[in-house]
Amino acid sequence: GEGRAGGAPAEFWGTPAYPYHRDGHVHFGHDRGPEAWGAKLAEGGRATGAGDLDLARTAYEDGLRLLDEALARLAAEDRAKKLEDPSLRAALVDAHYNLACFLSLASDGRDRPGANPKPVEAAEGERLRSEAFAHLSRALAFGWRDRAHLQKDADLAPLHADPRWEELLGRLRD
Repeated sequence: GEGRAGGAPAEFWGTPAYPYHRDGHVHFGHDRGPEAWGAKLAEGGRATGAGDLDLARTAYEDGLRLLDEALARLAAEDRAKKLEDPSLRAALVDAHYNLACFLSLASDGRDRPGANPKPVEAAEGERLRSEAFAHLSRALAFGWRDRAHLQKDADLAPLHADPRWEELLGRLRD
């Protein structure tokens, strides 16, 4: 979407726990390591910023999957503690928000903002919109609160006619 790509605090990506950055690239010594998800989310943010939305979508999806796998291996108390980390929450907001944008565009037959739409079967469009709303809900759960940005983000325009859009906006009212 417009704005939040890679918006997690800089200290999240630069800590020794996330040593995958050299010369602006992600290098994996082992792609299933305990923090490989962080490298994938960082890769998604950089790819979004560079306009490579296909790579960004894949990296975000891979990062979230790897994080889910890592969290599943933790005891419930440790999992809850990890999910309280503000830097992790910011990274999750970014990943889920940007995935919602990519899926919203895809539901309208676009692969990037401003692209000419291609035909999308109704069932596929609905599936993509449902996934977009699920990711937006997760972004809200992890702390997204910028209602004005949500409303003006052109990437999300394909969702505006859906009744779930007003429901989502209602969750952001003060």
